[in-house]
Amino acid sequence: MTDAEQRRAIGNLRKGLDGENGCNILVCTDIAQEGLDIPACNFVIIYNFVSNEIGGVQARGRARAEASKCYYIVQKGSINEKRQLENQEKERIMDEALKKVNSIPLTDLQCMIQSRQATLHEEYEAKLKRKDERIYEYPTSQVEVVCKECKRFVCNGDELLKKGPSHYICTRPDFLETVRYQEKKIREYRTTDDIGVVKCGDPSCNVTYGQMVRFKKGSEMSACALSCKGITFKIAGEADYTPFSGWKKCTFPIREESY
Repeated sequence: MTDAEQRRAIGNLRKGLDGENGCNILVCTDIAQEGLDIPACNFVIIYNFVSNEIGGVQARGRARAEASKCYYIVQKGSINEKRQLENQEKERIMDEALKKVNSIPLTDLQCMIQSRQATLHEEYEAKLKRKDERIYEYPTSQVEVVCKECKRFVCNGDELLKKGPSHYICTRPDFLETVRYQEKKIREYRTTDDIGVVKCGDPSCNVTYGQMVRFKKGSEMSACALSCKGITFKIAGEADYTPFSGWKKCTFPIREESY
């Protein structure tokens, strides 16, 4: 379900039975545990699913109306029943911990928080340093990206760009002229839209390179988000092609866009 479809479903629930296309029941996954605000909601029924103790508190919090109720329906003696009982005990421990924290003088608590923040910041900086010092086996200039099946040229390694947290695109200027692009029903998300599918330019090869994505954050553009499932890599001096199961496994650097 796209973001637009989710918003429409939540809007219909807010309308209730008196509104046009309104409803009074919403069936959803555990994604609704967090952030869904329906003031008139008075029942939450969780069927055969148990999250962790934090998720349980969040789920009950979706029932905002006065005298609202939350019910768990699980099989007696099942793993889910055991997990729910464990969560109830963890919630009790959390309540005790909060009472203990609230009993600490404010100045002492502030010192404890600042000390912990400093430690976490040092750990984060150390992680960034390790990333910067990563040693790659090959320079990007020695890498070519090719189709996984027919070995048709896709782009050079220095034409790859990491855009956002997880998309890797080809910035080759004439890339779209060398592939087959099929439009599809647009799926809208917060920072991207999936607008099509990109396949190998060889008509006899049916390999999919990835999704055509419209980016709405950073430099706004449409580009193919390449998937390692449809491509492999030719590295200068290596006799065989080198596949990678994922982009993070690549043994050469890929430039990144500031996001």
